[in-house]
Amino acid sequence: AQVLDAYERLVDALDYNQIPLQLELATEIWVSQEHCPNITPEMTYPNTNWFLLEFSVDEHPEIMNKLLQRYADAGFLPVIAHPERYLALQDAPIIARDWVEKGWGVQVNRDSLLGLLGKNCYYCADFMLRQGWVNLISSDAHWVSQRNTDWTDAWETLYEQYGPRRIKQCVKENPTKI
Repeated sequence: AQVLDAYERLVDALDYNQIPLQLELATEIWVSQEHCPNITPEMTYPNTNWFLLEFSVDEHPEIMNKLLQRYADAGFLPVIAHPERYLALQDAPIIARDWVEKGWGVQVNRDSLLGLLGKNCYYCADFMLRQGWVNLISSDAHWVSQRNTDWTDAWETLYEQYGPRRIKQCVKENPTKI
């Protein structure tokens, strides 16, 4: 209720100040074997059946696959947030290939690709992106003091490492499709 109230106040303020910015409300959903919420349309990306979910870094791959399939069987399409931070994928990144082949989204963090979240996250994210197992790249900016939304310095590095076509696909084209 607090988030919805804040969202509505922000939309009203944008309208009142004639700022032509359209906002949509969505959330990242924490999922585990012990906490497996039912997904509702309010929890998806607006007007879609896509939703963003996150696992614990030490979640077992069998549990992840079971939960993902449960959501898919219910008609929802998961976007798996920052899998490069999951220990199971650091050991076996090929898991992401299976997710992409099922039509699910794989979203890595920009800061992982820049090496800012440690070498294991970098190597995993880099490998998955080069293999074509990444659909989206995000800032994961929960707290602007730690992870920000400023891509100014990232563009040049990411373009150079992965090519502008691949980066535009993961940052603009695929998110727009979703």
